[in-house]
Formats: sequence, C-alpha cells, structure tokens
Amino acid sequence: MTTTTTQINLAPITQFFNELWHAGSRPAVSIQFLIIIISLSFGLIISSKVRINFKRLRAPIKPRATAASIAFIALAIIYTIMEVLHWPNGLIQHALAIFLTYIVLNVLFQSLTYSISKDKAAKLNQYKRRLFMPAFIGYLLFIVVQIFGDPSSLLVEPIIQLFGAPFNIGDVLLMTVGLYLWVNLSSFMTQILEWFFGSHKTENREISKAIFILIRYGLVGFGIFVIIGTIGINPTVFGLITGGLSVGIGLGLKEIISNFVSGIWLLMEGSTKPGDVINLNLLDSSGEAFQIAEVTDCGLRAVTVTNQSDHCERIIPNNLFFTNQITTYTKNHNIIARKSYFGVSYGSDPNQVIHLITEVVTSHPEVLANPAPSTVFVAYGDSSLDFYVKFFIQDVKGGIRVTSDVNLMIWKTLKDNSIEIPFPQRTLHVPDSIDLRYNDSEQDSSS
Repeated sequence: MTTTTTQINLAPITQFFNELWHAGSRPAVSIQFLIIIISLSFGLIISSKVRINFKRLRAPIKPRATAASIAFIALAIIYTIMEVLHWPNGLIQHALAIFLTYIVLNVLFQSLTYSISKDKAAKLNQYKRRLFMPAFIGYLLFIVVQIFGDPSSLLVEPIIQLFGAPFNIGDVLLMTVGLYLWVNLSSFMTQILEWFFGSHKTENREISKAIFILIRYGLVGFGIFVIIGTIGINPTVFGLITGGLSVGIGLGLKEIISNFVSGIWLLMEGSTKPGDVINLNLLDSSGEAFQIAEVTDCGLRAVTVTNQSDHCERIIPNNLFFTNQITTYTKNHNIIARKSYFGVSYGSDPNQVIHLITEVVTSHPEVLANPAPSTVFVAYGDSSLDFYVKFFIQDVKGGIRVTSDVNLMIWKTLKDNSIEIPFPQRTLHVPDSIDLRYNDSEQDSSS
C-alpha cells in the first residue's frame, strides 16, 4: 500500500532570494540602489518645504508626487553623468521609468479631480487608492522580480499539489491580488458607464442603478470563472465546493440571498428610492402611529432611513420592504392630509364654528388651497360638540409642525369669538342624609 504526501516546493522562492542577495552584494548594484534611496530621501525633504504649482492643475502638486518629481530630476542628472562616464546605470534607468509612471499617474488623477464634480472626484480618489495604486505597486514588484530574477521560474514553477492540480505563486497571486484588482476594476468600469449612460431623472435613477449593479456583478462573476479556468481547478472539486455553498445558502445564507434578490427587485421596480418619506409604524415595535422617516440609501442588502423624530439612522433589511406593507407619502406626489380634532360647548353654533375654522386654517401659508381644507361636525360628545378640520400640505416632513400651528390657530380663533372649549364634567349626586353611626363593637375594635 502506497501513500502520497503533499510536499511544498520552496526552490523557486529560495532561488529568487539567492539571486537577489548576490545581485545586491555587487558594488555596481549597491551604489545604484544607494543613489536611488538618497534621491528619494532628498525629494521627500524638499517636498515638505516646497509646493510646485501648475495653473492647469488648479492646486499645488501633492507632496508625494512632488518628492517623486524631485527624485526623478536628480536621478536623470545622475543617469546622464553615469552614461557619459560609461558606468553601469541599468537600475537607475528602471527607477526613472517607475518614478515617471508614478508622477504621470498622480498628475493625471489630480487634473481629473479638479475638472469634475466633487462627488465624482471623491469616487475617483477611492478608486485611485483601491485600484490604481495597488496595481502600480504590483507593477513595481514585477519590475523588481524581472531585474533580479526570472519571473517564469518564480511565478510559474509549481510549489504545491492540491486536489491533483499543481499550484504556483502566480496562481496564488491570481486568486488573491488578481481577484481583488478585478473586483475593483469591474466597479470602476461600471461607475464610468453609469457616469456616461446613467439616467439623471428621478423616476429612472433607481432602475438605472439596478442595471449597473447587475452589470458589475456580472463582470465580477465572469472574472471569477476566468480565474478558475486559468488556474485549472478540477471541475469535480469545483462541483463539490459549489455543492457545499448551496447547502450553506440553504441553511445559513438564505436571509442574505433573500435581501439581495429583494434589493435588486426593489431597485428595478422603483417602489422605494432615496428621498421617499415613509411611515415605519408596521416595522416598529414602539406602537406609535406615526414613525416618519426619509429613505437616504437603497442598497443590495438593506435600505437606510433617517427617522424624523430623533434623526437616528436605521438600516432595514430589504426583505422587510419586500414582504411588508409600507406606507409612503411620496410615491406619486408629496401631498399629505392631516387632521386636527377639537370640541366646543353645546351652546355654540356649529355652522359658525365650521365657517370660522375653515377660514382660519385656509389662511395658513403651508396649507394647500387645492384640495381645500374642510371642517366636519362628527359627533355629539359627552361634554362637547366634536369637530375635526382636514387640510393638505406638501411638505411631508413638516406635518407635525404644521399641525401644531393649526391647533394654535384654532385655539386663538375660538377664544377671540368667545366660543368655549369644554372639558369633561361629571355631576355627583349625594343622598340627603348619611348614616355615620357605628356600633359599639366596631368602635372598641378600632380603638
């Protein structure tokens, strides 16, 4: 009976570091490396005290780009001298190319940042940090490997056998760094498409957002399959992994999948979008009739709303919006009806009350004339004639404030016209005589 063991082949890594050590020990390479370090240090010192301005950039060049520019100039002068003297300068030549690439990248991004809006500039800076600078660092490391070693030997030679398939450092980098860069590149490409072809109309913005989200996830999925195909993972092993993931989705990830699908549907349908004002009474356990909140963001997992009462933010899973009844005040219009209840004494004239209250509520600057306010005599109460006035406003978030104003106006109008606002009254009937006599035994026990 034979057994197989998985062995790790570290020979490519060991060979690269040996070549790097031997190259660094040569005087010509050490001198060039020292010159690069000194030039970069000199650039960092000068950039901390000097700002380089270009009118087209509308702002000083950033310190790192300034340091790279100064180091580039210093290295260019040294390279020219070494070229004239026929001294070895290959490492400095590569350093010049790297510094030039870094300078061009920073200047390009800075010029683009000041030529677009602030929101787009913030997005562009995010992709600079998440995509372009990591890609530049990867390019720098590849140049180092190319100078001091053999990339094909380091990256392509297998180092381990997993599931019957050889894996090398290139495969590991492709599965980690490559996947990270591809995810961010997919987001960046989708963002560019959205900037150029996205809808700016409110009614189509969420549908457009849903389409571009699907494009982004489609690109990410395509990249994953390409990476898997490039690495050459055994289809049987991939089937086992996907089978395990399907079980996990069925047991523990069903809520995540449900929120994801609900988010896509809500975005495409446009039933909930940023700026909508909704009532969270069915999603809140406080029991309050009005939990007015404004939708601030619609994502693939949850909807973010800002509660008007305390200005707190709540993150609500999408499936709750998809499966529950949500009251919205801004779906097709921003008009909302409000009611103020009040009562007057039985000696008052109901017709006069209706005329006075309707007229004074109509005079409020935020109450709409169409639909017009209306005062209704609703019931004969225990102590009062009960009315309510119904009025319409367009500022949904100002409903409580306007209702307070209307209540104050109603109180002042009734007071000015000597119309009493009654309070509940009760009549207590007391018998003519009350027997306060106690028997002797009760008096003794009490004493």
